[in-house]
Amino acid sequence: MQRFAAFSAQLRASSLPALFALSVAAYLALVTLPSGGQTAVFCGSFGFSQLWWLIQNAPWLLSPGKLALDWGLMVIAMMTPLIAPLLAYVRRSVSGEFRQGAVAAFLLAYWATWCASFVILFPLALGLLTLVGDQVDLPVALAIALVYSASPLAQRARNACHLALRIAPFGARAWLDSAWQGGVTGVRCMAACWPWMLVPITLVTGHTVLMIVVGIYLFAERIAPPARPVWQTPPALETVFGPLVRH
Repeated sequence: MQRFAAFSAQLRASSLPALFALSVAAYLALVTLPSGGQTAVFCGSFGFSQLWWLIQNAPWLLSPGKLALDWGLMVIAMMTPLIAPLLAYVRRSVSGEFRQGAVAAFLLAYWATWCASFVILFPLALGLLTLVGDQVDLPVALAIALVYSASPLAQRARNACHLALRIAPFGARAWLDSAWQGGVTGVRCMAACWPWMLVPITLVTGHTVLMIVVGIYLFAERIAPPARPVWQTPPALETVFGPLVRH
């Protein structure tokens, strides 16, 4: 119950409601825009034997712009609520007229870092689909993500996601420090969450619903406190089911 109490305190004292609003807006954009879900459609249609068919019959699926827009919206939708504590830290660290610029620098750097992960994670998703086939790619991706979440490596990454860097309170230095904090946070968040980003894009039908489920899972994981990096029950499962088990 302590994790839920910490979440309630965070909800009252941070920008979490605004971050949730941004997340919801991104989900709505994914549902309504023509480019929404293109990453999942492409992955779900991919196979080396099918690539020529895609080029001839559905070249719009290969549009880098549409794929990049879709990935960017996925990042904003799923990853934005995870940064509430560090965004609150940026707001506390920077004074007066420089605060809004620092917040913008932090958010843009965080999102840009995650968007850049597309060049690594998208080929991984395609490779997974090619290796295991489109009938079992979702269970395999889910198993990989759960095993990784239980690993010491993932716990080290989650611990790092809670760390704050020094941010100057005034001037352009405040903006640069905030951008650096955003970029570093993005890299740490990628290290903690990367296999979960592969899960939704293995599914075409129900892609957005699965994104929401994974986003909730990652949020439950992030509100868990830092812990010793050992093999363990994934923290999100501990957060959700721990109170039920204890009572």
